[in-house]
Amino acid sequence: MVSLRQLISSRKKLQGGYSLVELLLAIGLFGFLISILFAGFVATRDGKPQQKQRVLAAALLQETVEAVRVVREQDWAEFAQNGVWHPVIDPVTGTTWTLAVGSEVVNGFTRQLTISDVQRNSQGDIVASGGTVDPSTKKIDITVSWTTPLVSSISSSLYVTRYLDNLTFTHTTVTDFEQTGYSIDNTLIVANPTGEDPDNGYIRLSPLGSGRGDWCSPNPDFSEFDLSGQADATGVMAFYNSASSRSEVFTTTGQNASGNPLSYVRVSNAYPPVPTLAGLFASQPQIKANAVFGVPGYAYLTTPRPGQEVVIVDLSNMSEVGEFNASGSVNGQSIFVKDGVGYLTQGSDLRIFDASSPTGSRTQLGTVGLAGLGTKIQVVGNFAYISTDSTSAQLQIVDVSNPSSPGTPKSFSVNGLAGKSLFVSESGERVYLVTAQSASQSEFFIIDASDPTKNSLSVISSGNTGDMNPSAVATVLDGYRALVVGSGGNEYQVWSIVTETAPTVCGFLGNLGGIRDVAAIVQDNGDAYAFITTGQSDSELKIIEGGPGGAYSPMGTYESATFDAGATTAFNRIFYTADENAETTVEFQVAGAPAVNGSCAGVSFTFVGPDGTANTYFDGIQALPFMTQGTGYRNPAQCFRYKAFLETTNVDVTPILEEVTVNYSP
Repeated sequence: MVSLRQLISSRKKLQGGYSLVELLLAIGLFGFLISILFAGFVATRDGKPQQKQRVLAAALLQETVEAVRVVREQDWAEFAQNGVWHPVIDPVTGTTWTLAVGSEVVNGFTRQLTISDVQRNSQGDIVASGGTVDPSTKKIDITVSWTTPLVSSISSSLYVTRYLDNLTFTHTTVTDFEQTGYSIDNTLIVANPTGEDPDNGYIRLSPLGSGRGDWCSPNPDFSEFDLSGQADATGVMAFYNSASSRSEVFTTTGQNASGNPLSYVRVSNAYPPVPTLAGLFASQPQIKANAVFGVPGYAYLTTPRPGQEVVIVDLSNMSEVGEFNASGSVNGQSIFVKDGVGYLTQGSDLRIFDASSPTGSRTQLGTVGLAGLGTKIQVVGNFAYISTDSTSAQLQIVDVSNPSSPGTPKSFSVNGLAGKSLFVSESGERVYLVTAQSASQSEFFIIDASDPTKNSLSVISSGNTGDMNPSAVATVLDGYRALVVGSGGNEYQVWSIVTETAPTVCGFLGNLGGIRDVAAIVQDNGDAYAFITTGQSDSELKIIEGGPGGAYSPMGTYESATFDAGATTAFNRIFYTADENAETTVEFQVAGAPAVNGSCAGVSFTFVGPDGTANTYFDGIQALPFMTQGTGYRNPAQCFRYKAFLETTNVDVTPILEEVTVNYSP
């Protein structure tokens, strides 16, 4: 058991322990209070001087801001140099500010300002990176620092523009776009009557090609002509005679000899066109003609008559004045005349003859064998392009740069069917070929012939003509539409070849008695027509109206009138509103120039893009380049123009330019 004495002794020990802890706590608390009291004493001692320093620093910072604005207004070119600077009183004038390199120490304060570029995104917003440098905006970072009584600093950032005013001029109405001095090329300025402003307008690409109609919507009842007799028309050839302002059309009969071998028809450029028979060629004895090639004043006919495979007719009196006697007794088939040289396919031979004169007996210059019956020939440049009925070589190309010694034909096969006809683009880069009908294979082919010397040519695309057995092909609308004609099914087919890799039928006609041949022309008044020969005995010649319809030129430009700022001005940015998609684009170039004797009249302009050269284009909200020497472009300048470039990769759609705004600083 624990005695009373032991309990008392234990209590005394506990009481002694608490006293020691309390003593330690008291000592710690005293030390903490002493540090607080000391810090408060120091803060009390330094607070007022530190506050005074901050006030002085703020005054220096505000003075720097004012100096920046003064220097900016005096000379932007001098001001807008990136780097670290400090403001000083101009030693020359002694009354204004200028900038000196580096920082400065003023009464114990270190002061500096840093000038740096500003970038903007395509919407014109300032961004930290990934944008385009705006040469008319600078970022200014100002810092004032000191070391006593405490190390401290204050700073400020601001953005400044070229001058106090940032003005704009905007073109968005017909009146704006049509100010005196503007120019357009394959573009149109169109009024938008649905806008709030009746003068509101926009710019789009102009219609592609010519004509009032639409190739893709052929009119079956436009015009037709009955050739004399019971002629069974075959070939047709047409050209526009600008001297007489009319179309000259030549048709032949080759299925029978009951009609005249040549009918010469003149078509007025009135609307609708009026065909008139200008003459008939009636040979004795009567002959059939398979094809015709017309030139001003004369027509060259191919015939089955031995010794006269080519007959030359004087159109002034419809008399025979010359001929070409090809070797053997095989019929003359297709003919082409170019630069005083005639090209005839006779059976499986190409005959080249002297056509420098249309009269008398013409002599042979050269000959070359073909893979089969030459069904159609066309000569472009130094090459003759021939379709043949061979199943292994539907297309052959012959170098005829030396007519007396033509090259060996290069042969190309597409589908193993007989070649019926072809059409070659004006540049020679494309061959459009049609073959005999097939229920399962394509009969219409687009061939890349950009290099006719190659041993193999690639087929870009092809299409099936359905129940129609093709007989001829031609292209219109600058090669964006193809006319494929034949017998059966949809005999007159219009193919859209805007996308060469995917041709599609956009219009057709049928029940025409079978179409034997087609030729297309554009008159100088803009009207466009296709001339077809058919098997309908009362209307062998038909005229089908064509035109762009909804098709647009692939590219065009609009150049603004001159904007006169009245004095030398910094042109800063260009931005616009346009309706574009993946197939269309709108881009710009700008031109600035100094005035001549205070006037912008007669000033020469050099258009440039963002890099100051003619090789680039503005395609969004972008800063305009500043150049004072080098090319003919100047900025700052008094006189200014812009040029808009509109393009489309699909001629069935056009970009629309609605508004253009240029920002400038006077």
